[in-house]
Amino acid sequence: AVVSTQSTGILRELQMHKMSWPFREPGKSDSETDVIKEPMDLSTIHKKFQKKHYPKLTLFVKDVLRVFSNARQLYSEDSQRGRCADTLERYFVAKLNEFKLRHGLTLS
Repeated sequence: AVVSTQSTGILRELQMHKMSWPFREPGKSDSETDVIKEPMDLSTIHKKFQKKHYPKLTLFVKDVLRVFSNARQLYSEDSQRGRCADTLERYFVAKLNEFKLRHGLTLS
């Protein structure tokens, strides 16, 4: 229960971050749906939380990281969305590391 409660806190912080705007909702363009085989966005992750689809922290982390890997497939590093992905990923990793230290967890 601690993992899901704390993870939803991390998710909320990601959703509120000013650089998360490109990743809050599913992509709608044909290029996004054609290129990305496993789409993921923050609202989908939120829905999966509500349906209790994250029994393990690693599954949550995998989906969040998929948001950023998908962004790298679609956008160049120096594009606005590419910079958003890099910034938000660094923020996520920092929050995740804080969480792991606080709870003595590892992802292996």
